[in-house]
Amino acid sequence: AEGLKSNRVVKSISLPCNSISDEGYKLLAENLKANQALTSIDFSGCSFEDFIWEALAESLKTHQALKSIDLSNCDRINDEGCKALAEILKTNQVLASINLSGARVASRGYKALAEGVQGNQTLTSLDLSGNKVKGDGIETLIEMVQGNTSLFNLGSGWQHHKGGVDSIDQWAEKRFKEFVSLAEVKLQKNKVLRTVTIPMLLSSATYLGGAEIPVEMKEVIVGCL
Repeated sequence: AEGLKSNRVVKSISLPCNSISDEGYKLLAENLKANQALTSIDFSGCSFEDFIWEALAESLKTHQALKSIDLSNCDRINDEGCKALAEILKTNQVLASINLSGARVASRGYKALAEGVQGNQTLTSLDLSGNKVKGDGIETLIEMVQGNTSLFNLGSGWQHHKGGVDSIDQWAEKRFKEFVSLAEVKLQKNKVLRTVTIPMLLSSATYLGGAEIPVEMKEVIVGCL
């Protein structure tokens, strides 16, 4: 972990299903803050205590190189874990992908993630494949998708979690189907916006009132999209 402070060569850390102690993870998280070379971290299948999530959030909020975090199949990412990820998303300006597939995210976790995503313009993939979602979580995901313009991918294979009351389950099932349809359309629109429209705007001459819009102004416009 100490070697990460001065590292300028290693671009990726891969520790899937690792049995590192809590203190070891905390030390690793703290040393990530001083390292600006890493572009990807794989903690898939790992399990963290709340204080480790807090240390990770503190280290990665302003990281200038990290593009990808893999937390797939972690042993239930609890509310604190999702809050930590949300804190990272609120301030990190380079992170593009978070993999939470099979991580058993709970309803309050979806709410925290949505708050982080709404203020983020660089995250293109939030893989929630295989996670169960019910009432409140469905509404949260709908709001998140409607208010975001950068996400291309939310994964696949989401599962509607039934609560046992038929009338509520029927309503939730309907909303879940609406969410899946909405996500398919909105994510495709986001992809066109980010991969076609914005690059075209930045690379081509654009005029307003007969005068060409300077590059600096274009960047301001893009920042508002």
